[in-house]
Amino acid sequence: MAGKVQDTLEIPVMPDILKPLGERQAAIRTWFPLILLMIIGVSTLLPLQHLSVTETTEADTEMTTEYSLYLDHYEVDIDGMDEFIATDEANLSMYSHLEESYSLSHGDGINRLQLEDKEFDTGAIAESHSDTIWWTFLFAFILILLTFERSTNGWLVRKFPRHTEIVSALVALSLLVFLIMGLGDFFTLGQAAPEAIGHPSFEGGLFGDASMGDESALPESIAWSPGLILWVEMVALMLIIPLLLLYTMESMSSGWWGKTRSSNIMSLFKSSKQKMLSETITFAEKGVKTASAIPTISAISALLLISTALFLPWMTFSQSILVEQEGETESTWSSHPVEWELGLFSSSFTNSTLFESSEDISPSDEAISGDSAKTTRSIIDDQMSNMFFALFILIIPLILAFIPSEKRNRFGSSRIWLAMGLLLSCLMLNVVIDNLSTGGQSFVNDAKMLRADEGLIIDWQGAGDGGTMGYIEGQAFHSDAPWIGELITTTWSTGPAVLLLNIAIIALFIGGLVALTGLHEFASRQTGGFGLITAHVHGDTGESAGWLAAPDGTRQGIAFAGVSTMLILTLIFGGVLEGIFVSSGTTAGPGLTLYNVDLNDRLDDSATDGTLTNEEVMSLTIDLPATNVENVTFIHFRAGCSDNVGDFGSNNPVGEDTDSIRIEIQLPESFGGDILVEEEDCVNNWSFIQEFGDDKSNDRTVTIEARDAQSAAERFSDDSMMITVEVTITAITKGSLVGTGVNEDDELYAAFYSSWQGYYGLVSEAETE
Repeated sequence: MAGKVQDTLEIPVMPDILKPLGERQAAIRTWFPLILLMIIGVSTLLPLQHLSVTETTEADTEMTTEYSLYLDHYEVDIDGMDEFIATDEANLSMYSHLEESYSLSHGDGINRLQLEDKEFDTGAIAESHSDTIWWTFLFAFILILLTFERSTNGWLVRKFPRHTEIVSALVALSLLVFLIMGLGDFFTLGQAAPEAIGHPSFEGGLFGDASMGDESALPESIAWSPGLILWVEMVALMLIIPLLLLYTMESMSSGWWGKTRSSNIMSLFKSSKQKMLSETITFAEKGVKTASAIPTISAISALLLISTALFLPWMTFSQSILVEQEGETESTWSSHPVEWELGLFSSSFTNSTLFESSEDISPSDEAISGDSAKTTRSIIDDQMSNMFFALFILIIPLILAFIPSEKRNRFGSSRIWLAMGLLLSCLMLNVVIDNLSTGGQSFVNDAKMLRADEGLIIDWQGAGDGGTMGYIEGQAFHSDAPWIGELITTTWSTGPAVLLLNIAIIALFIGGLVALTGLHEFASRQTGGFGLITAHVHGDTGESAGWLAAPDGTRQGIAFAGVSTMLILTLIFGGVLEGIFVSSGTTAGPGLTLYNVDLNDRLDDSATDGTLTNEEVMSLTIDLPATNVENVTFIHFRAGCSDNVGDFGSNNPVGEDTDSIRIEIQLPESFGGDILVEEEDCVNNWSFIQEFGDDKSNDRTVTIEARDAQSAAERFSDDSMMITVEVTITAITKGSLVGTGVNEDDELYAAFYSSWQGYYGLVSEAETE
């Protein structure tokens, strides 16, 4: 007939070599998409690449640092630390509690030596591969949905059977393309590996290893290799090729593959009675019935997961503090964690008594002090509206189950309501996760602000990589708790609430897509048990209401009350009424305020000089607490003498032997109570110099949270070098050179000078947005 579209094309008869594939086409179409989906799902948990660096330490031990790159983070494992510490346990025992395994968000990728100019970013490559896997997962799932369509003789198969095959072929081709693109990422990571572990001059590759060592550096060897995910994706690639071939040839000529064995998975391995494809490409009845319940199970499961996540921690910070405990013969170090957990409605801070005593250490959540994770708190609070909107959208299809189908149809297709509720809720939860992941540097900044005690002063090392998980180290000091070790570490990561939300996203996504397939029609005809609930969620036929039966007005009233209740809850917890009814709590105790502390240098000095005769003494007391300098950080002493009475001179008087002075500085008990004694010849003027502390500038502005301005100022109070020093200078004159009798004087000129540097702070309340 003119104008009729031809259903098949004239193509050659199937060659014998493809007959084994044709005989198994039903099983391959049924099970390969499922296996593909499972393989791709498992691959998201596997590492993309392994990198390792093995160093020979000063103690001639080996220490290996291994990096495992994952889709959303990378892990660091250090092996050999204990052996290195054992070589000098007396000095290194504190570092036995250094984190040997920790996880970091990608940030700028693995950058072992902190290179500034990098050609590759392993984090960006991993995130790009994550996007590729997401697309392969989607296409694999669409293939399963198309299998559901065939199994239930859905609308698409009934109306456009050949177009279903064409769509399947295009989806399979897209999956193949993305898999090949994903495999290319492994070669890019191989090129990036040398740069990531600090040797950009090396040539990269899929695999690599090298050893080096010269006089200016310790011996070192490096190695890298692709992770297990590469081989898993290779298997996926092998599975998609026969599927693509099956779909393509069937779309070109229906029945080209001939008769097939059963769709049972065992038909892949042993022969069975052969039928036409349309007669065997169906799941078992029980399998279809189970699959038809997926949207209902997804909706109910997601509802429980989201509701539970509302009351669980979203973000966790853990600070490990070292405590020295004195034993009978030697001291030992132990590590004690202090944790902050932040949720939507509440936050907790588990303190410890370790700042009160090193002998009796126990967890305590009674006295909450220190800085709160204010920015993280704000990011989590901002997700309240999205969370309740996701709940509101999700629960509407469940509430509509109380309305008879003949009246529900006035509002549109049950298929659309159900799919829209599941997919839009999935979208809103995705927004929540994305908002958390963009917190970036905020989590690092909060981690640096956290302190388990207001008297704890911490100097963090490095800027830290932004992300939802991370690790930083620093040096700690506490004037009232000298048993606190100088090494302190803080880690942070998402809490169990985020894990539940990610599971809910997957469940909603799968349920939403399944709701659009032919299984929807099958589900609406279910009866008895859980099938009855499924039927009502999908839109029952009205023939049997079962235990959901009620007068129409009552059922509609229940639905109206349910929608109204969810709308009110959304407004209260996530909308305009949130500020009136909801309190999210605090991690920092009552009354903490943000302050700016401006630290400024202040200097002072003291000097004395004079003419001394032999054995005459000049004394000086330097009382730093009595001066106008607080928080001393640096002290400088200087002394000298000259045979030129009254001043320093460049030459000794002719004929006079070189005089000298004896300098004695009495240090306080806090500095060991020692007496520094030096004897200096009167030759080079200022010949004696002694310094304590650090002469770098203290000028800076620090923003902290504290209970009040005084508490903020006390955070930076440091009296460890506010000391009193006694100085004594004794003259030793030697008269004329032996036998000359010239310039036989017994006097010399001596001088002593001291300067010190400290800082003072100006506290002002910080402006907040």
